[in-house]
Amino acid sequence: MLTALSYLVHLVATLLWFGWSVLAVMVSPLDSSSPMTALFRRMTPLALVAFAALGGSGLYQLAKDPHYVDLLALTNTWSQLMFVKHVLYAAEALVLAFYRLNLEPELRLVGRAAARGRSPADTPALVRRHTRLARLNLALSLAILILTAWITAIPDPPYPLR
Repeated sequence: MLTALSYLVHLVATLLWFGWSVLAVMVSPLDSSSPMTALFRRMTPLALVAFAALGGSGLYQLAKDPHYVDLLALTNTWSQLMFVKHVLYAAEALVLAFYRLNLEPELRLVGRAAARGRSPADTPALVRRHTRLARLNLALSLAILILTAWITAIPDPPYPLR
């Protein structure tokens, strides 16, 4: 039962996280009149919770997988690909942390200034930073999904590896 719940959480979290990643590339972060931008802003905290839920449910599933041998035991293709996937997940966590802690507050400040009729000189550079981070995040998301598909296609071993 717990494994089924883990899969459900993992799938729903994947949908939220990947949907937000695609939306991040599509929006202009300073266009306050756009419904897509409003949706992006509302979804950001939920996407970050989903990203954390992916990590938690994924680690649970990892421990239950018949391919899993031990932490950092890179003895087979499955464990090597899983290691790369976790490195990509950590890289994406850093990108998301930078976005949330550095770029998002700057975007909010510029948005408030624009609402008062002022436009800081660094606004285009800020939008470019958002675009670059959003594209990097989406590329990491796609790489993780591709690795997941590849890892899932590896047949179960004929006997338990641990």
